[in-house]
Amino acid sequence: PICLVSLVDKERQWFKSNRGLPGVPETPRDISFCTYAVQPDSPDVFVVPDATQDPRFVNNPLVTGDPNIRFYAGAPITFNHQRVGTVCIIDREPRPQAANENFSQLTKLAQMASSLFEISSVMQPSRNLISMNAKSHEETARLRDERDHL
Repeated sequence: PICLVSLVDKERQWFKSNRGLPGVPETPRDISFCTYAVQPDSPDVFVVPDATQDPRFVNNPLVTGDPNIRFYAGAPITFNHQRVGTVCIIDREPRPQAANENFSQLTKLAQMASSLFEISSVMQPSRNLISMNAKSHEETARLRDERDHL
């Protein structure tokens, strides 16, 4: 099994967290399963029980070759009311009964990731001020040292 936290931009999806796909930091968006999960009209959890039976993915190189994806379930990560990525689980074995499964834990993880993005964006101005303050203190100390050596 594979678990990813991905962010999707115009041309790629890149993995902020990656378990099960070592050495793969990103994939092109045009072959990304997550592209479907971030669409505004996509369900809360986008599920593909068997990618070899789904016409959207049957010829996808991630299905026909390594990592040989068969099953995918992805819940969207949102930021500023936009779907920007997913928390997803992938398997190399199909899961035909998956359409009937409850993916509430996956949804909760995606909501947690969304909250972290929101908190991070709120905290960024504070981090900038702290950094500016630290630089100001460093500069003041440097100027004092110069003055003391005159």
